[in-house]
Amino acid sequence: MGGGGGCEAGAAGAAPTGVILGLFEDGTAATSGVGATPGAGGGFSSPVSIPIGPVSLVLTPSGGGGNGGNFGQRGERGFLNLTLAATITIPIIGTITIPIPIPGGLLPLYGPTAGDPGNAIKRNSSRLIGLADGSYSTLFIKGNVGP
Repeated sequence: MGGGGGCEAGAAGAAPTGVILGLFEDGTAATSGVGATPGAGGGFSSPVSIPIGPVSLVLTPSGGGGNGGNFGQRGERGFLNLTLAATITIPIIGTITIPIPIPGGLLPLYGPTAGDPGNAIKRNSSRLIGLADGSYSTLFIKGNVGP
């Protein structure tokens, strides 16, 4: 699962190669310009049904690459998850699905924290007149101004 690109015009992450083909998705790149939008992280979800007599156990591994950050904001973390459910079809009543909790609180499993956002203006320790350090979201400045 590739992560989404951050604003402005950040490149998206690519899905891993050499793994189960068709299961993972690339992230999308961020758009560019003042109204740029961050890219979305790729994902996967692939239910596996295991029939055991009248009951089917359904394992659903899923995950997603983190979405890219907006101007001056870090992106989101990626995740891996696994859900388990039992499904049984009873005549006249129909199909009943019962979610089965996975013990231990281990899931979902999150990836590392996304990187810090870049600066809208990096002063390089120089002085700016009329523009204080801080985080901006104006028509002309979107992001952090600082050292």
